[in-house]
Amino acid sequence: MPQTKIAYLGLFDGDRASGFPRGEGHLLALAKGVVAASRGNVCVELLSCGPTSECRPLCAGVVKRVLPWAGQPRTPWEAGSWELPAALADASLVHLHDGFSRACEIGLLLAKQRQVPICLTEYGLVGHWLSVELGLQALADALICHSHSLAVPWRGRVPVEVVSGRVNPHWFGVAPEWPRTVPVPPACHDDDLPPDVDYATLGAELSAIYRKLLVRHREAAA
Repeated sequence: MPQTKIAYLGLFDGDRASGFPRGEGHLLALAKGVVAASRGNVCVELLSCGPTSECRPLCAGVVKRVLPWAGQPRTPWEAGSWELPAALADASLVHLHDGFSRACEIGLLLAKQRQVPICLTEYGLVGHWLSVELGLQALADALICHSHSLAVPWRGRVPVEVVSGRVNPHWFGVAPEWPRTVPVPPACHDDDLPPDVDYATLGAELSAIYRKLLVRHREAAA
């Protein structure tokens, strides 16, 4: 039986801006938890856009793939790639781990066009003008929130899933407000802790959400 491919996008931009691989570490731990919970029936590809191409396995069931930039973005959060449509073409589900980067905006629209399930992690941060103007979060099939307070504004507008773990997006680095180009530096104070997450538990929660969305998608397509 072929593995189900889940594509992850987001958070790598903060790594590229700051030089700290915090986003990659978080996503890798999440992906490991999802693969373990699926008993190897799922594989996860960590996608991002960068100055040079890269593709390598990080562990069993998890691959890191960097797509070449299209042009020279003002900041890493504004990067896109002409190869993104092909990279998402065989994904059964797309999980966008931020709503404030250009690659995630493009990924959301591509996945919606292909009619594959979309998860979007909501941190309560304002994205690019495109996300705000068009209300792109409402296109997600499941909005993933790490707290009930983040979920409240979206209830009744988009399906919401509240999951465990305390995750502060400022730990990964946040995009500057337009038109600034200097990124908000990653949090590094004593009270700005890294994600307080049981990744095995969170991986199992996400795996169950993915499975539910994929079953619903297959039933709708039948």
